[in-house]
Amino acid sequence: MSGGSIKIGSDLRVLSRVQVALVLPARFSHATPVISAYVARRHRDGVGVEWCDFAPQAVVELLRSPAVRRREHLHRTAPADPALRHGT
Repeated sequence: MSGGSIKIGSDLRVLSRVQVALVLPARFSHATPVISAYVARRHRDGVGVEWCDFAPQAVVELLRSPAVRRREHLHRTAPADPALRHGT
């Protein structure tokens, strides 16, 4: 809801302001929304971005879609051992 990871081939500096275009399936109400974000971190395959506005409508709609929830369910791992959780 607050950001995402983007695979890119170019080198962006942390705190750079970017415009992210989400190409969504036709069933969504947004044609190609453009979301303002900034680069929060860099990683091996690209960057992590934080949206300038929390939970943009296009992101909310995408995350609520059945296809995303189905994929998320398939990639869930077994519950972590409670003894290994942070702060315990």
